[in-house]
Amino acid sequence: MRSKASCMMPPRRELTIREIGEMIMQGLKKLDKVAYVRFASVYMDFKDVQEFMSELKKLVERPFEKIARLEKESCSNPSGNRQ
Repeated sequence: MRSKASCMMPPRRELTIREIGEMIMQGLKKLDKVAYVRFASVYMDFKDVQEFMSELKKLVERPFEKIARLEKESCSNPSGNRQ
């Protein structure tokens, strides 16, 4: 998430609403997943429950995919050295 100081500095150009929304969503996703879901549910204007559930599913699956990838890397490289 951008630092408070960088948010207070005048931008080099005007930011679009879309850019601001994307920055907020990226920051919230890293900071607080529940806040991200709350913000995204309004910002992304989901058309139905399926769209909302799809976004939740992506959010939940990513950490497990990362864990599986790291486990696979450590099994294929037992010395712990990254290639």
